[in-house]
Amino acid sequence: MQSSDERRKGKRSSNSEDLYKRLEALDMPEDSKVYVQKELDRLRNLPPNNPEHNVIRTYVETVLDLPWNESTEDNYDIERA
Repeated sequence: MQSSDERRKGKRSSNSEDLYKRLEALDMPEDSKVYVQKELDRLRNLPPNNPEHNVIRTYVETVLDLPWNESTEDNYDIERA
């Protein structure tokens, strides 16, 4: 039987693994990817009850939700706006 610490660690690993997979699937600049990877490593080592855990997780999820390498054509016509 697993202890509660082992179950929590397994759950944390599975949640962070999802974030790692999302990071690898993104087409983002390599320097940004390295930085987010470091934040994910920090997240993996923090206990969930640490206040910094939620801050880092929210930051990483926000970065992963950004439209990397996607753009729209800008319209500078003031009359049309």
